[in-house]
Amino acid sequence: NLVEFGDEGESIVYEYEKKRVAAYNPHLVNKVLSLGKTRGIGYDIQSVIAESGDMAEFVKYIEVKSTKRFTCPDINDALWIDTLNMTRNEWIAAKQHGDFYYIFRVYFTNKGIFMFIISDVGRKLGDGSMKSTPMTYRVDFSNTSVNEKVILKNVEIIEAEGM
Repeated sequence: NLVEFGDEGESIVYEYEKKRVAAYNPHLVNKVLSLGKTRGIGYDIQSVIAESGDMAEFVKYIEVKSTKRFTCPDINDALWIDTLNMTRNEWIAAKQHGDFYYIFRVYFTNKGIFMFIISDVGRKLGDGSMKSTPMTYRVDFSNTSVNEKVILKNVEIIEAEGM
C-alpha cells in the first residue's frame, strides 16, 4: 500500500528530526511537527534548522518521498539518477521556501533503510543541478465543450444525445 509506505517514511523522518533537533537543543523539539495529513501545504514535516548560527530556529520544510528498492542507490556512480514526483503544492512550496525546503528521499531496501537529504531545493531547481519536467495538465471544461451526453445503467445505454 503506497499510502502506508509513505506514512512509514514520514514517521522515520519525523523521529529522525526530533532526535537531531533534541541533540542540538532539547527545548526546540516541540517545533518539529508532523503535518503529512494536512492537505495542500506542500510538505510533510516542519522542523527547525538546529545548527549553530543565527538561523538555528529558522523553519525547515521537509517533503518526504519514500520508495522500495532491492538495493540502495550508489550515489558515487557518476551515471546514477533518481526520479520522484512532486505535486503542484509541493512544487510551489519548494519554490516559495527556497533554501529552507528539503526533500528527504527514503529507500526501503533488503539491506535496511537509507535516507538521502537534499537541501536548498529551490536554489538547485534554479541553477539546473535539479531538473523538473511537467508531467500532467489540469484541463477545465464547460458545458460548451461537451459534444455528447450518454447515460448508462449496467453498461447499457439508457439515453444519448448530441450536443
